[in-house]
This record gives sequence, structure tokens and C-alpha cells, in this order.
Amino acid sequence: MKKFLSPDTVVGQCPNCRRDTVFDATEDVNIYTCGLCYKKAKQWKNGKIHWAVITDDNSYVDYL
Repeated sequence: MKKFLSPDTVVGQCPNCRRDTVFDATEDVNIYTCGLCYKKAKQWKNGKIHWAVITDDNSYVDYL
């Protein structure tokens, strides 16, 4: 039996802990919380999904 994720969850690699995880949506657009380390990450969609670290001094910093 397959379990389906809700539309508010996304699967990807966390830029903070560098592990494959399930992200939970927040109230902010394209901002998700890692299910393992509980840090926030921003999702970029431009042909390929990228994740960016969110810091206190900037709203986001590219991890590439």
C-alpha cells in the first residue's frame, strides 16, 4: 500500500543537513522546514528544483 504525501510536503535534499528528507510547508511562499534538522530552506523552481539556506541576516543564501 502506497502512502501519498499531502500537497504541503515536498521531498528533497536539505541544504542545511545535506540529507534526503521530507519538507513541510510554512505560511511563507516557497519556504519549507526540514523534517530532520527542522531548519528552514527556500525552494527555487527554474527547470530544476534547488534548495537554498535561509540565514538570520539574509532571507536566503544560495548553497551552490
